[in-house]
Parts: sequence; C-alpha cells; structure tokens
Amino acid sequence: MVCETIKYDKSATVFELHAIKVSSRDGRAPLTGDVVVNARADFGQNKAASEVSMAMNGEGAKVWARMTKDNIGRCIAIVLDNYVYSAPG
Repeated sequence: MVCETIKYDKSATVFELHAIKVSSRDGRAPLTGDVVVNARADFGQNKAASEVSMAMNGEGAKVWARMTKDNIGRCIAIVLDNYVYSAPG
C-alpha cells in the first residue's frame, strides 16, 4: 500500500480523505501528546524539506513499536486538532 499526500489542488476540486479506524473502546487515540518528551523542527537529509523530530517516553515508544508492527503495509495517521498532518505507511 502506498500512502501518498495529494498535492495542493489550486482549483479546490480534489480533496484528500482519511478514514480513521477507532481501535479502543473509549474512542481515544492509542497515542497522545502526553508521551512526547521532546519535539523540534528539523530538515531532511537533503536539507530541502522540513520535518519534525520527536522523542517519546518508554510507554509511548512501546505503543508506537506495537502499532507499527501490527500495521505493516497500512498507514498510521498523525492527527493534531482533528487535522491529519501526515499518514506514513
């Protein structure tokens, strides 16, 4: 599965839609910002694209490891204020 971001559509006729599966009984995300211990703006290897680097506490790292292992070939949405900023696969 390829998770690509749609490039900005100047005509505003194409929209990107993400369906997010609720996987907990209470409807909360498996990970929240509470597990982030450090985050900073950075640049990619080619220095052309900006990115965010972050570190999680031990609990967050375990949950992230399990989520990525259990979802090989699928996208995991990174959401802030109900907006999907990224959905890497």
